[in-house]
Amino acid sequence: MKTIEWLDRKASAPLPFYGLCTSEEAYYATLKKLGERAIGDWVSPGAHAMTHYLRDKTGKTCCIVCLKDTKGTEIGCIVSLLVHEAVHIWQHYCRDIGESNPSDEFEAYTIQWISQQLMFAYDKQAMERKAKS
Repeated sequence: MKTIEWLDRKASAPLPFYGLCTSEEAYYATLKKLGERAIGDWVSPGAHAMTHYLRDKTGKTCCIVCLKDTKGTEIGCIVSLLVHEAVHIWQHYCRDIGESNPSDEFEAYTIQWISQQLMFAYDKQAMERKAKS
C-alpha cells in the first residue's frame, strides 16, 4: 500500500513534516511505516477533513492531513478545507516552537505556503486516481 508523500517544508521557517492523505488505506500504511498505531478514526465522523499530529522515531513532528472522498465536491469547498487544515498545522507549529505572537506577514506567508503545498498534493493525487480509472 502506498503511503503519503511528505511535502515541501522550505517556507520562511523549518516546518514540521506534513502530507496529504486522501484514502484511509494510505493513512494506515503511513502510520505503520512511522511505527505508530491508529488512535481514533482517520477522519472524525461528520467531518470532511482532519489533521493528525504525531512524532516520528527521531522526535520530529509529523502532521497528516486526511481528506475524505471529494468526488462531486466543488473545488472551492476542497480549497477551503485544505486552507483550514493548513491553519491547524501552523497553529501546532507555533505551539511547538513557543511562538505566541508571530508577525502578520510571517503567519500569512506560512499558511499560504502550507496551503499551496496541500493543494499541489491534492492535484497530484487526483491525477493519479484519474489515471488509474
